[in-house]
Amino acid sequence: MTISALVVSVFLKGKGVQQQVREFLGTSKQRAAKFMSEFKRKTFHLIGLLVPGIYYFGLKFEFLSQFYACSIVAGFAGLSLAVDILRLNSDKFNKFFQDSPAGRIMRKKEINDINGSTYYLIGSLLTMILFQPTIAIASLLFLDLGDLSAALVGISFGRVRVYKSKSLEGCIANFLVCLLVGFSIFYHVHLYEYISLVGAITATLTELFLDQINDNLSIPIMSGIALTLAQWRLGVDIPFI
Repeated sequence: MTISALVVSVFLKGKGVQQQVREFLGTSKQRAAKFMSEFKRKTFHLIGLLVPGIYYFGLKFEFLSQFYACSIVAGFAGLSLAVDILRLNSDKFNKFFQDSPAGRIMRKKEINDINGSTYYLIGSLLTMILFQPTIAIASLLFLDLGDLSAALVGISFGRVRVYKSKSLEGCIANFLVCLLVGFSIFYHVHLYEYISLVGAITATLTELFLDQINDNLSIPIMSGIALTLAQWRLGVDIPFI
């Protein structure tokens, strides 16, 4: 079974899809069910790549300034927060939202709390405001790609528990993906390997231990702080990509 066929099966809920996932991953029924749920949720959240993507191309081709990019994200964050406030104050609307495509991928704890997408938009906005563009884009990609890798690898193949429900396998996947992101973005910077290493370690440890704060806020902001401190400590310039 190819990866593309697996993706289609998961989203279309084809006959015997859970068995197909189990065979593909070589894992238990429980892990396969959890993988399917998290896969749909994380894949939907890959829409979040539009934020660093549009931010990058907007600045590179000069059709967006940093101010206007932040203003657009602020608008979507405000709209998402307004929907959450309405949802949390209206059982009828909350039920309607839960039946929507976005609602069906919410975690149980989000049903009566702020949606993860709202936290993502707020975290993206703060990251874009607080840090220079190259660091902001790297920090958001650490969240988008690193957290995705940690979740899917941890659920599918996690055996060694490190902290609470987090696995060593998921942590390693997170670290390696973030390190590759760092290499890809900071390759033109002197001592880029050290900056990338600092960012990858920070993103991985934040995802692992800082679970009191929503990771859509903590990962990009902590990564941005670490990358900025590494830049200052090494005394290097980080130009736009």
